[in-house]
Amino acid sequence: IYTIKNRSRFAYFKGLFKDFSIPRKVFKDITIKGMPLLFNEFFWSLGMAMLNQCYSLRGLEVVAATNISSTASNLFNVVFLSMGNAIAIMAGQYLGAGQNEKAKNTVWRLLFLSVVSCIILGLLLIAVAPFIPLLYNTSEIVRDTATQLLYVVGALMPFYAFAHGTYFTL
Repeated sequence: IYTIKNRSRFAYFKGLFKDFSIPRKVFKDITIKGMPLLFNEFFWSLGMAMLNQCYSLRGLEVVAATNISSTASNLFNVVFLSMGNAIAIMAGQYLGAGQNEKAKNTVWRLLFLSVVSCIILGLLLIAVAPFIPLLYNTSEIVRDTATQLLYVVGALMPFYAFAHGTYFTL
C-alpha cells in the first residue's frame, strides 16, 4: 500500500500492480522446469512423513527421543543449511555474470568449508550428546535413545553438509 501511495517516489514500481496475468509461454516454461523440483519436494516430504510414522510405531519413547534429538540437531544443522544458501547465492552471482569457472571454484571451496565445519560440529555434537537429553524431564530409556540418535546425527553431519551443498549447487 505504501508503494501505491508513493508511486512518484519509487519510479521502479510503476505498473507493478497493473496486470497480474502471466503469459502462456512463461507459465509453460516455469511449469516444465519446475515440475522436477515439485516432485522432488513432494517425495521428500512423503518420505519424512513415512519415517515419522515408522518412529511412531516403535512407541512413545522413540517419539520422545526423536523429538529431543531433532531439536538439538537442528541447532547444529544451521551451519550446513546456511552454507547451502551461500553456495546458491555466490555461485548464482558468478553464473549470472558469465564466470562459470569462478562459479565452479567457489562451489568446491564452499563445499569443502561446509564439510570441514560440519566435521568439527559433528564431533562437538557427539561430545555433548550425553548431556543434551539431561535438559529434558524424561525416562532413562528416552535419554539413552536420544543420545544414540545424536551420535548418529553427529557422525552423519559431514554427509548432510555435502548433500545439502550439492543440492543447492544444482
